Amino acid sequence: MFPGRVAWALPTYGLVAIVVIAFLGAIAGIGFVTLDDRWYASWVWSHSWMESAYALAAEHGRLLKLSSYTFFAPYLVDKVAYRVALHLGTILVTAWIAGVVLQRIVRLRRVTALFVLLFFAFAGNSYEHNLFVAYPFAWEFSWATWLLGVLGLIIAIERQAMGPALVGMLVWLIGLQEGFVPHTALLVLVTWAMSSEGRRNWRYLVPFLIAQVTWLALWIAWRIAHPSGYAGTDVALDAPLPMVHALVRFSVGGMPLATLWQGADLSMAWRMNGETATLAIVKTVAVFLAAWRIVPNVSQASMGLRPRHLGWIAVTLIGVAFLPNALVALTPKYQQWAEFGVHAYLYSHFSYFAWVGLATLVAVIVHRAWPSTLFSAVIGAVIAAVSLVTDMANARFNLEQREYARRWDTMESMMQSEAFRALPDGAVVYMADFGITYSARGDAEYWTAVARARTAKRVEFTSDPSVLKSAPAGATFFAYLHDEPRSSNQYAVLAPIEIVGEHMIARRMLVYPNTLNDRLTASGMLACAGQPCVEGATVNGVAGDALFAMQFSASGRAVPDGAGTPVMTLEVAGGIDASSLRVDFARNQQRAAPIVELVAARGFEGWSDNIDSSWNWTANQAQLEIRNGTDRVLSLEAGLWFAGASRTIEVSDRGATLARIALDAARPGSLRFRIDAAPGVTMLDLTGLEPVPDGTPPSQVYRVSDFSLSLSASHSREADPATPFRERILGFDGGEGADDAIEAKKSRLGVEPAGR
Repeated sequence: MFPGRVAWALPTYGLVAIVVIAFLGAIAGIGFVTLDDRWYASWVWSHSWMESAYALAAEHGRLLKLSSYTFFAPYLVDKVAYRVALHLGTILVTAWIAGVVLQRIVRLRRVTALFVLLFFAFAGNSYEHNLFVAYPFAWEFSWATWLLGVLGLIIAIERQAMGPALVGMLVWLIGLQEGFVPHTALLVLVTWAMSSEGRRNWRYLVPFLIAQVTWLALWIAWRIAHPSGYAGTDVALDAPLPMVHALVRFSVGGMPLATLWQGADLSMAWRMNGETATLAIVKTVAVFLAAWRIVPNVSQASMGLRPRHLGWIAVTLIGVAFLPNALVALTPKYQQWAEFGVHAYLYSHFSYFAWVGLATLVAVIVHRAWPSTLFSAVIGAVIAAVSLVTDMANARFNLEQREYARRWDTMESMMQSEAFRALPDGAVVYMADFGITYSARGDAEYWTAVARARTAKRVEFTSDPSVLKSAPAGATFFAYLHDEPRSSNQYAVLAPIEIVGEHMIARRMLVYPNTLNDRLTASGMLACAGQPCVEGATVNGVAGDALFAMQFSASGRAVPDGAGTPVMTLEVAGGIDASSLRVDFARNQQRAAPIVELVAARGFEGWSDNIDSSWNWTANQAQLEIRNGTDRVLSLEAGLWFAGASRTIEVSDRGATLARIALDAARPGSLRFRIDAAPGVTMLDLTGLEPVPDGTPPSQVYRVSDFSLSLSASHSREADPATPFRERILGFDGGEGADDAIEAKKSRLGVEPAGR
């Protein structure tokens, strides 16, 4: 008997292990996806995480507790292997504990193996605060301790001993977060479900209820001592429909395959490289074989259970899927998120555990109805197909999030370089990129903190060019971070600059690539005051060909500097317009982009986006600045949306009205017209003609979404652009008072053809 079990278990659990490794390996290279985890890392490295935890708890109105400090745990040891092991290991352990809890409640052997198999077969990735990639460790830790608490309660009931309940209560209390308070209902359900044997089970629930009441009392005392205006902790009970909408949307958003209706691009599967495609196929085969073996085994063991018992557990799991989002649904902030199209939030991925538990029971119940070998294969094939589709949907997210993590690595590499470590104390670095924190101002604050924590240098990053004018002589620098969408090519630029009028002139530019390609081509505009000129350039100290007219191009390779950081050094005696520099990579050539910039001069709050679109809340009076460095006709397009009954937006250029756009809540307006813009600057004023409704935040009167800017194919401004070409927007900078944020690198923010 025992050898037979071993013969069954070894290959079966080996297949489950392949599925687990395949999923965890697919997200292993993803890190620093959100603003939060980057800041937590920065606070740890600057040795300020103890006071930061207190300040965050006070600001957000969340009780300062032991779990408040676990956000910082991945960064206490400055090793990537430690961080990855802690993150992925906690996900694995948490999934296993959840399977054990389900098995103890259902009382079916090997349900844990089936749960873990389905958990990692169906685990989806997304941009929407996804638990698997966005919050390393802290939330998984809280969920794991909560599940361990439930397990302690179950063991206490099984053994009729108070000890396991007390231990479970203490572990549960360590990780208790505000959002988990509604989950206490599950403790009651577990106790009820296990009360059929006539034992005195309710007494084991008492320690948990005492701990919960004590915790809530401390929370109330904390809120009285630290009142918070944080919108994420507000509760409103006067809007039942938005509450239900948010509850359903966020709970269903945690289901398997939810990313399909969240806009996942399955076409990415055709562009997966061989390694990724092979891994997905291996995982699919392993899922099929493991499901084929496990489902019949669990189904056979369930024959002694009444269908009514399994049905009640299935209904309970559906209810549990909605519990995690109960508090979120009461919050106006997240009700608005749901209204604006957000499909899932952090707690949606705790709902996922319940949905997987339900899928586990459904597979068992269906096989009980048709217990044949052939139908076992059919069930295995269905589960494998869902796993493959999930991997196809994950491919785009995994690639872009891994690329996003590489941007951070690129900046870290630049900070370790010889040139950066030679910057003088008090140096001011103008940061011309929005791709780290979704905000140029946020970028500046974050990299200032990181630079001081990692290099002990008093260097200030800024998104405000006027700050450069107050910097000490010889201490002004330009920095830029760029990546090619959906590729492994990134680079950072660092250059000492001189301020000449409104321009930043660099004579020496350092390019730090993060790429598998070994040859770089740099292009941009020479600083010739608008006149044709001839300049010579050197790359890594080697003189190149003469550069003619306004634009230049020079090629070379990155070589290690004194600190071992690969860098390509570009020098032009007459100077380069620093903001115009662009770098291309060998074997991934792109045509050099013309100098076109779209600038949020004032009135824009900051860009947000999901997989479908991007949007920016805008004040009643806002201004766009279009800088055209070409002689081509420009076309601008964007969507406008207002939450009220009606509104009219007037678009003008220096007082001349170009368009009037009527907005309605049920029918968004469209900003679409051609701009006969000669080389230079065009100013667009967006003015709301009606008064701002009472209670509307000054910067949130209406939304502008999905900007695109296109250039005609013809150099003649009189010609009809019948065959326009695509160009990405090169930048979306913010002026004074603007929370300037856009992830302009994403392909959907690229410029669309004119006349679309």
